[in-house]
Amino acid sequence: MKVTTTEKFCLPVFCVQGALTNENFDGLLSPLEEAGGDGHQHLGLDLSQVSRMDPKPTRLLISARKWLAGHGCSLTILGLSPAAIEALSVAQIALG
Repeated sequence: MKVTTTEKFCLPVFCVQGALTNENFDGLLSPLEEAGGDGHQHLGLDLSQVSRMDPKPTRLLISARKWLAGHGCSLTILGLSPAAIEALSVAQIALG
């Protein structure tokens, strides 16, 4: 998994490429928590290049979103790959 940061729509966007697995999820969680703790009010997450997504990271994304909200920061998903859609669907997480 590779995580890059860019700016879209005037907000920091974290772009994930490759497989998002139980083993490498911290590589995404740490930058999200750091950005949320730095006072950003809005963050974007682009999952359009995710090739595989394990169930645990799917649940942890929801926890991270709640943690960020508790720190006054929203997390918006800006893109979903077919693999990310499938993982979220299997976890029965609403996409809308």
